[in-house]
Amino acid sequence: MREFKNIVVGLALDSDGVAVPLGSLKAAQQAIWVGRANGGRLRFVHSTFANDYSTPVAGSSGGMVHEGVPAEGRKALEAVVEEARAAGLEADLVITEDRP
Repeated sequence: MREFKNIVVGLALDSDGVAVPLGSLKAAQQAIWVGRANGGRLRFVHSTFANDYSTPVAGSSGGMVHEGVPAEGRKALEAVVEEARAAGLEADLVITEDRP
């Protein structure tokens, strides 16, 4: 198997900005599996580019956080990162206003 050391995974939030949809959860689970098989590091990225809640503020979790991302949404994104860490992987979250 080819080795993947740095794995980037895009995470979406639902239209209310409070939950990670099934497709993103499945992508995260697959990345965790690949990371465990290769000892890779995961970086989860959420873009607020087309959202109304995109005022950047000081960083958290190794990246930028955007004021207005609902607290429930941040919590849902962080839960995905924690799942990767619980699997023994180095993982962080970047929330950006850049175009995905």
